[in-house]
Amino acid sequence: MDADLVRRQALYELLAEPDPPDLHRGYVRRLEGKPDRHAQLPLLAAKFVQARLLEIRERAPLAEEAQAH
Repeated sequence: MDADLVRRQALYELLAEPDPPDLHRGYVRRLEGKPDRHAQLPLLAAKFVQARLLEIRERAPLAEEAQAH
């Protein structure tokens, strides 16, 4: 279980990092007045993973946290 939480935390940290400016992800249509969903995706994915980590930690604390109490 701890390995899964560590993996999820690493994914959260990776997804929270912004893409380099020279990264080309293909054709993206931009609509006037609409937010750039393509740019928001890493942030939304990181928030999703973070929320799931918090849920899991509330249900089953990490072994380190259990020893601290």
